[in-house]
Amino acid sequence: MPRDGGRRPQVAGVIRRVLPGGAAERAGIRPGDLLVEVNGHPVEDIIDVRFYAAEDECVLTLLRDGARLTVELDKGIDDPIGVEFEDDLFDGIRLCSNRCDFCFVDQQPKGMRPTLQIRDDDYRLSFLHGNFVTLTNLTERDWERIFRQRLSPLYVSVHATDDAVRRRLLRNKRSSPVMDDLRRLIEGGIRLHTQVVLCAGLNDGDVLDRTIQDLAALYPAVETLAVVPMGVTDYRLERNESEPYDASGARRVIRQVRAHQRIFERDLGVRFVHPSDEFYLLAGRPLPRARTYQGFPQLSNGVGGSRLFLDEIRTLRGFRRPCGRGASVQMVTGVLAAPLVERFAALAEGALDIRASVLPVRNNWFGHTVTVAGLLTGRDVKDTILAAGRADVAIIPDVMLRDDSDVFLDDMTVEQISWETGRPVLPVSVWPGDALRSLARWLSA
Repeated sequence: MPRDGGRRPQVAGVIRRVLPGGAAERAGIRPGDLLVEVNGHPVEDIIDVRFYAAEDECVLTLLRDGARLTVELDKGIDDPIGVEFEDDLFDGIRLCSNRCDFCFVDQQPKGMRPTLQIRDDDYRLSFLHGNFVTLTNLTERDWERIFRQRLSPLYVSVHATDDAVRRRLLRNKRSSPVMDDLRRLIEGGIRLHTQVVLCAGLNDGDVLDRTIQDLAALYPAVETLAVVPMGVTDYRLERNESEPYDASGARRVIRQVRAHQRIFERDLGVRFVHPSDEFYLLAGRPLPRARTYQGFPQLSNGVGGSRLFLDEIRTLRGFRRPCGRGASVQMVTGVLAAPLVERFAALAEGALDIRASVLPVRNNWFGHTVTVAGLLTGRDVKDTILAAGRADVAIIPDVMLRDDSDVFLDDMTVEQISWETGRPVLPVSVWPGDALRSLARWLSA
């Protein structure tokens, strides 16, 4: 809507679904209604809705077919209102004001769908979904809201506590000192998880040592620090001095971080700083034990999932459902996870009476330095399956697909790949137990 007289434009949440038996259904709210206020407060996102609805009385202001409606809900103070929205953010995603060398959005080939090219840096997505934010685009209104609504924890991309290095990495000369921003959040009662995207020759070495020490000094308000390698595709706009990590570089990072972990285990009782799984897999080094990961708060950032995967395989050793009758099963994955999937394949062969083969897919779309399964295209998956020969079924991890769909990054579908390869293609969970049971059900059908 256009701005009027300097006032903020009216924002509304589009109700996608009314949950059966909930307060909204009892009040006659319908899909397609637009929610504009809760208890007299304008709402910009689902956080506002939850915050303002947590009262003894809950009055919603809606728009329906252009008419303004007021509805009072019969619900408890902690009960949800009973609707789902089209989007969590009603006023759109806050975009990033930085131009980081390592930004994956800027390293994509032309023609990718628009949703993959959104450079988000939105503190609300950090609170809701654990997205990392740089804090460089916060307004005073944002700061006030974070404190008033206690949006904690937040996930912050620090990269370096040396401000000159951080500005260089972000390509943002106006970014405020990150340690000042972190202290301000902490003083407001906000707990934090942090990350460093490690770029060889830029924020490693002594710079990394300082970053680790500075952030550890803020523990326990800063709960964890993840160190993850910079991702590089074949479509980098500029070549810089930082290249992808290889096995020897990964081993150096692990040794450097381990020296700090020993001190923190003694002084803090936790490791605090954690290299991502990718460093261990690149280095060919054993993964840390589960108890060292502080409850896995950075699982979605690639920290600890491989350990959970292996531990779950161990718990499934007694699983037996010999329904495969010697069926040949191709297990498709990325290059990085192939050694882990080999362990799963060995388990599945004995548990289900199948012949399993692991198919690591080289990423020809983004480049061979991109090795994770979640960034593989349907075309590369199809070509790998075809080159591997005949099989009764191919299974793929569901992280290859768009959420709640059967569509790959390049808009190919599972059905297309199944048709073109002449075999069923079955998406399964990345977790061994769920994957094993899904495959068993398919084999038994």
